[in-house]
Amino acid sequence: MRVSGDVLFRRFYDEHQAESAVRYVSNVDPMLLEDGTYFVIEAGDELVACGGWSRRDRLYTGSGESEGDARLLDPATEPARVRAMFTRADWTRRGLGRQILEACEDAAAAEGFTRLSLMATLPGVPLYRAYGFEPVEEVLVTLPNGVTLESMTMEKPVTRHGKARVMERWATFDCYGTLVDWNAGLAAALGDETLLARYHEVEPAVQAESPGLSYREVLRESARRLGVDADPAETLPGWPVFDDVRPELETARSRGWRLAILSNSDRDLIESSIESIGVPFDLAIVASEIGSYKPAHRHWHAFAEQVGRLPDVHVAQSHFHDVVPAAALRLPTVWINRLGERAEPAATRELTGLTGLADTLEELAP
Repeated sequence: MRVSGDVLFRRFYDEHQAESAVRYVSNVDPMLLEDGTYFVIEAGDELVACGGWSRRDRLYTGSGESEGDARLLDPATEPARVRAMFTRADWTRRGLGRQILEACEDAAAAEGFTRLSLMATLPGVPLYRAYGFEPVEEVLVTLPNGVTLESMTMEKPVTRHGKARVMERWATFDCYGTLVDWNAGLAAALGDETLLARYHEVEPAVQAESPGLSYREVLRESARRLGVDADPAETLPGWPVFDDVRPELETARSRGWRLAILSNSDRDLIESSIESIGVPFDLAIVASEIGSYKPAHRHWHAFAEQVGRLPDVHVAQSHFHDVVPAAALRLPTVWINRLGERAEPAATRELTGLTGLADTLEELAP
């Protein structure tokens, strides 16, 4: 908890607030352990995520002691509490938080609760929104030492009942070229737009030869083979997002779509790009963590391992890296053909940009 909090709180709060949050918020409430309502996820012998729920009145750790904290809630009229959710910073966006939330919701549903509530610190808000929690009120939480934290109360109805879940619709995306203007960013990094065509040939060869390389290393080696002494990854976090991206993704989310990125990239690079996009993604699978680059199928297999099945639709600009392998897996595809190319096999749908994507997703998976 404290390892996670020490990194994540500093991204949203000042130093004094972050230190206080680690001290007072990054703790397990003993009531959760005594009630058997706290969950952990381990990788080998390391604890990488944790969180739980409560049938008792206390809403969050760090609120101080109150006489009514241990009062049992009435499932018919009161929401169960979601409590003390933490994912280690180097394990975020792998679906771990969602797994714990699903376990909490299943357990609360089994005891008759129909709603969930929580007090979210700012680092957790994107995860909770993505899971279906809606904001109730923005509040200033006062910690025992008097420091205040901007926080938010959130609620959602229970939509899972035991192992029977509402069918979720998943759309997976490539990022660079589809959501982020890869050509513009790369041309600037290389210092010569005329090198792009050759780069498009070199990079897949580097990836195929050395699938274990990080994407940062792939970018550097590809530039070297073009005779350019540059590290394109250094500028990648600032590469521009296409103007049509955010409104369409927000519309898709508002219609209940779950969004995931399958990227030939590294974790730190994709996190920077997601922040620039400004729309929450439920999952991001990157090449450097699975030891494979598209067009190999490992990204989709890794997605299925985490979600339990393949996505409903795959959306991408690259025909070679994405449309061809997704079609081989018999997935509906949307080719974001920003460059006006022609290639076979044909995608299920073809758009010149993301405009109209939300409606297209509805056609493919109503």
